[in-house]
Amino acid sequence: SKCVIKHFPDLQQNYAPLANQLQTLELSGVDRADSVQDNLAEILKGDASDASNRLGGEQSALFDDLCWAKEVKTAFDNGIGGKIKQANTLLTEIPALPNIGITGQLITETQTSQEELTDYIGRDDFYTFQPDIQQRISDIEGNIAIHAALLSDEKKAGHAAELKRLMSLQDWAMLAEEDKNRLGAELNSLAIPAATDLASIKALINEQFVITTELKRIEAEIEESANQQDEEEDEPGGDDGGETDVKTVNLPLPRQPYSPQEIESFIARLEEVRLELEKGQKIKIIWQQ
Repeated sequence: SKCVIKHFPDLQQNYAPLANQLQTLELSGVDRADSVQDNLAEILKGDASDASNRLGGEQSALFDDLCWAKEVKTAFDNGIGGKIKQANTLLTEIPALPNIGITGQLITETQTSQEELTDYIGRDDFYTFQPDIQQRISDIEGNIAIHAALLSDEKKAGHAAELKRLMSLQDWAMLAEEDKNRLGAELNSLAIPAATDLASIKALINEQFVITTELKRIEAEIEESANQQDEEEDEPGGDDGGETDVKTVNLPLPRQPYSPQEIESFIARLEEVRLELEKGQKIKIIWQQ
């Protein structure tokens, strides 16, 4: 009893934060940590005369709980809390990614490691699996890095193709030079961010939505500006005072089934139009089916 009164208040103080730490990290053992505190408070009542009953038997639940609490505290002191937090982030955010394409592959390829990680941190003796927890985290993060690079490359390629498409539109060619410069600067500002980890993958997905929305807005503005330019050119005494006439060109589209001769003729006609555009001739193309 004298030994309990001397030493157990220190144990009570040392193990007091355990329940809260376990609960914050969503680990098992919260009830056990609370039970340790309750038993320590109970045994320290009065002169600790109940100590022999609780600790003197060949088997002692309190003794086992105190040994467990010591191991848990040591693990937290050695930084396992940070690893558990890292594991929880991976286990929460990876399944929340879009389950298609490259992110879908990431979910599938890390499934086994996720399941093993869930099992390790779901045990009361999770602290004994610290090397395994670290290994699974490393495996998952390595897989994330690979798929992050693939996703970045895919998004950048798609973005470049979309910019090329917009600048090859017939409406784009009809824009005034000032509008081309302004809209071109806006297009060039829509850069795809690089992705290297889970956080940047999420940022890339969010940014892709913003960029797609902006591209749609710019495409609509290109069409509107081109229509306005076309209307101005059709007005008598347009913006150039009639110095440069707008030439109307009828271009019949090839009909299926295509023949090499029809395709060659069509390309040659387009080449003629391109040469006239380079010379400054304004051309209005009417596509004929």
